[in-house]
Amino acid sequence: MARAVRASEAETRLHQLLDEVEQGETIVITRDGRAVARIVPEAHLRQQEIDQAIEDIKERAKQQAGSASKKSSLGVTQVISIDVWRRWMALSSAPHTLWV
Repeated sequence: MARAVRASEAETRLHQLLDEVEQGETIVITRDGRAVARIVPEAHLRQQEIDQAIEDIKERAKQQAGSASKKSSLGVTQVISIDVWRRWMALSSAPHTLWV
C-alpha cells in the first residue's frame, strides 16, 4: 500500500523515505493534495528478495515437515514459519495468499 507524503516533507526526509522504499514501501509525493510523483522499489531487486523469501519458506517448511509427527496431516506446503511468512508479506505488494 502506498503512503502519501507532501513534497515539502519529502524534501526534508528524503533519506528516511529512501530507506522505507528500500524495505519495499511505495511513497506517493503530493503537492497541493494531488499526487505528482511515486517512489517505488527497484523492480528486479524486489523480485530477487521475494524469490529468496519464497525459497526460505519452502526450505523451512521441508525442515518442519520432516520433524513433524508422522501422524500429522500437515503437508510441506502447510507448515510455514510465521517469521518467514511475515518477511514474505513485507516484501510482497500482492494479496497475501501464498501457494508454494
